[in-house]
Amino acid sequence: MWVLRGAGIDTVILAGDATNLAVESSARAGAHLGYRVLLVEDACSTVSQTVHDASLASLAMSAEIVRGEALLAAFARGPQS
Repeated sequence: MWVLRGAGIDTVILAGDATNLAVESSARAGAHLGYRVLLVEDACSTVSQTVHDASLASLAMSAEIVRGEALLAAFARGPQS
C-alpha cells in the first residue's frame, strides 16, 4: 500500500468474494493504514446473505459501504471542486 501512497492515492475501493474473510481483512488493513476505504456491497459475496450482512455491519465502523450504481454515478459526475 505504500506504492499507493507514493502515487498520491488516498482511497481504495474494494469488491470481491468472501466478504467476511479477504474483503474484510483488506478493508481493515486499508483503514488501519489511513486510507479512505469504500466497500462496494453489491460487488461482494460470501456463503450466505446473513454472513455478508454481518460483515458489512461490522465494517461500517472502518469503511464506507456503498452500492455499485452510486459509485458509478459519482465517477460519471467527475471530480468535485
